[in-house]
Amino acid sequence: MNDHATMLALLIILLLQGSALQAQHETEGLKPDHHHKHHELGTGTGAVYFAGESAWGIGFHLHGTVGVTEWMGIGPGYELILGENTHHSLTALFNFDPFHPIDFSIGPGVVFPSEEVDAFRFKLHTELAFAFEVGEHFHLGPTLEAGIVKDDLHLSAGIHIGYIFSPGE
Repeated sequence: MNDHATMLALLIILLLQGSALQAQHETEGLKPDHHHKHHELGTGTGAVYFAGESAWGIGFHLHGTVGVTEWMGIGPGYELILGENTHHSLTALFNFDPFHPIDFSIGPGVVFPSEEVDAFRFKLHTELAFAFEVGEHFHLGPTLEAGIVKDDLHLSAGIHIGYIFSPGE
């Protein structure tokens, strides 16, 4: 199986798992309440594919967002990718919850110098997650991420876990 077929199979499996979680959630009679002003501490991990080099790695992502409106938040994000292209980056994220269960983040960032990266580099980070509530304060689901750096593109598919809380909790 080639790299593109492997990535496609992984994405399909993650999306199907998310659909099963949503079906279970709806069957239990829980009402999602994603549209209220909330803060989130989130993490994610997944397989990372470097398109320009046909190389694979594993990525870890942490972020914290503060709710600005009922459907938008802002905050910092950190990403660590281990593998042939190990690097660290910080991002200023803008998070949007247009409708449940979609959760979309985008923001500019910087990749730090390392053995593989010779200087600071500008980065654009995007993340699309399907966030299904599990209990009162947690959500989880599949996520797709992309990092765009000059002469480099990495794509990631994995799992997102978030802890949601309202101001004053």
